[in-house]
Amino acid sequence: MAFGYLASKEACSVSLRDESSWSLPPGCEEIKWRNFGADISLEGVNEWKIQEIGYDGVEKYIKPPTFSDNVGKLARQVDWKKLIGSDALYDNPNSIKSENEEVENVEKKPVEFEERVVPEAGPWHGVAKYLHESLQQFNVLLDNLAIMRATDYMKPLTILDPIHAESAPMQSENAAASKATQWVWKRKALLEAMSVLELAQRLRNVEVEDEVHQQKSQFFMELTKMREYWRVRKTGDHIYGDLGYRIFGSKYNPRELFDITRISLPPGTSIDVTVPRDLTRRSTLSVSIVKDDYTNRDLFASLDDHQFEYMKIDDSKIESIHWSDALKWAQETLICKDIFNTLCSDAVQMRNRLSTIRDGVLLVSLYNDYLLRVELKYHPFREGDLPEEGCSYLNRSLREMMVAQECTRWVRPQTFVSLPLTNLSEALDARGPRAFTGREIESRAHKPQFLLEKLITVASHYSLVEMARKTLEEFMTTTRDPQVRVFNVAV
Repeated sequence: MAFGYLASKEACSVSLRDESSWSLPPGCEEIKWRNFGADISLEGVNEWKIQEIGYDGVEKYIKPPTFSDNVGKLARQVDWKKLIGSDALYDNPNSIKSENEEVENVEKKPVEFEERVVPEAGPWHGVAKYLHESLQQFNVLLDNLAIMRATDYMKPLTILDPIHAESAPMQSENAAASKATQWVWKRKALLEAMSVLELAQRLRNVEVEDEVHQQKSQFFMELTKMREYWRVRKTGDHIYGDLGYRIFGSKYNPRELFDITRISLPPGTSIDVTVPRDLTRRSTLSVSIVKDDYTNRDLFASLDDHQFEYMKIDDSKIESIHWSDALKWAQETLICKDIFNTLCSDAVQMRNRLSTIRDGVLLVSLYNDYLLRVELKYHPFREGDLPEEGCSYLNRSLREMMVAQECTRWVRPQTFVSLPLTNLSEALDARGPRAFTGREIESRAHKPQFLLEKLITVASHYSLVEMARKTLEEFMTTTRDPQVRVFNVAV
């Protein structure tokens, strides 16, 4: 419905409910109606309230209450207890007393009983009482057995009891029934005994299976732990591992394999390892710098019985060693032997150095009267700390050089088979029209250096530094000038 008006004096209210009853109130005669204005939509204000607007623009509304909801809401606001009263019993009709019902309260006195006191004859009265009852029961049992034994008609018939021909047919029927009953009883007794034995055997098998399953689970857990540090392989029913430490090259060398077996009765571990016999010993590799003097008799190892104690191998003691310690010691022996063999091979190939090898000792000339001494010493295969011999710095340097040499990849696969193998990057090969020839690539490639040459270089520098340090210390002890001390610290 559209309407418009223009008021000159004041706003006037007009009833819009009934169009026939439209009339202007007094004082509004000067209003002039005109046909202009806006369309107004008249509708109820009871709209649904918005509860939530989602991220995708969907609006969730709250459903308006119905007539029942409004009535319930208003009913909950009424104080019914105040209107009805606190003494009203309309909620529980059973609690309303009838007029004809009379309640009689009769007080009943509890009946008191006197407890009988059994006289006691001392602290052992209870024991004597139970013994007396046991004796009575035993006497009754003896009387029953005596009656059954002395009375003929109470004795049970057996299978071997003969049946007399002159006996009555009733007696033969009773005997047959008695034999059949005995057979049934014996059969039931045997069945019960068999069920008990089967249950015991089943429980025993369950215990054995649980123990076997526990041993298997422990074995596989330890085998998984072993595979974290060692290479393990299974061929058929045989499980073996590799003691090798090389990153590049072939694996599972036959002389570096150890066998893995499972122990049936594990004391603390379920894995038993068998290392090669030549590795069942502990080894140390010591590097030192000695002076070549005629009075020095410690250049080579002594050949006493104590040096060959490692050759006495006791299998029972070796089996008692935990597999982690046994594998670690065996690999340490393998590493020491490989390092010593590499140094000996390098000493033979080096022509500018004099060297001597005897009884596990390698002597190489450094300069003047000083020699580089490398000794490989074996110890028994048992627990304990090994003595540290030689120079700790040179021992550590030798291990670091060995690790660096093993971790270095000396060759790189070429794209073309005709090109020589090199360790340089592909950018230095000058691919394309300006490519190098195979001879030029080989000449530019880095050639590996002997391990003994690296050790001699480090040992010579270390020896010179030690000699300079000792000389400066001796000079400082004899000279009192403080400038020398400051200069020495600066160096």
